[in-house]
Amino acid sequence: TQYVYWFTSNGKVVRLPRGASAGDTPQLVANMAQIGFVYGWITVDNTQVYWSEGSILYRAPKDGSGSRSQVFDYASTHGASTISQLTADGAGAVYLMYANTVYRDRITLAEVAVSANGRGQSFTLGNNKVYWSEKDAVTSAVYLKSATMLTPTTGLATLTTIAATGNPVVSNLAADSTNLYWHESRSNLGPIQRM
Repeated sequence: TQYVYWFTSNGKVVRLPRGASAGDTPQLVANMAQIGFVYGWITVDNTQVYWSEGSILYRAPKDGSGSRSQVFDYASTHGASTISQLTADGAGAVYLMYANTVYRDRITLAEVAVSANGRGQSFTLGNNKVYWSEKDAVTSAVYLKSATMLTPTTGLATLTTIAATGNPVVSNLAADSTNLYWHESRSNLGPIQRM
């Protein structure tokens, strides 16, 4: 994107061109629903900016030409929690974490729970796939999985299993054209791995 988007402390979604000078005035994109809201995630695709305010997902035209609209309130269906890791896929949907579950959201496509309910730890998008980490409810092993990004219920694959020893957590994932990377931690310590 040619712009940087962020929240202000007075409840605005604003943007500036990447090449802006110090002192340039940010352009108002949309007013947030909650004034002074400080915890949220923001992402953009070709036409929209999406952001979260607690459990609620909003969007607005990213050029500031329209007003805010609510996409979905996750608490109404999935209980109390907050949205995190909000990421646009560039194809009319967003991926996010909510209540330890990875979802592809209902912008233009039906909502899909990508990970097992309550067992997702992290996700990333890359190579037209969604990759995620998922905790086994019985053994505490962690599975690294992938599926087709546009239809995450197809092409499902378990890429590797991380042994349950030490109760592992995979809270960060990244992908490039060749590898999948993850931070595998036990008691907040652990290596960066790749495959």
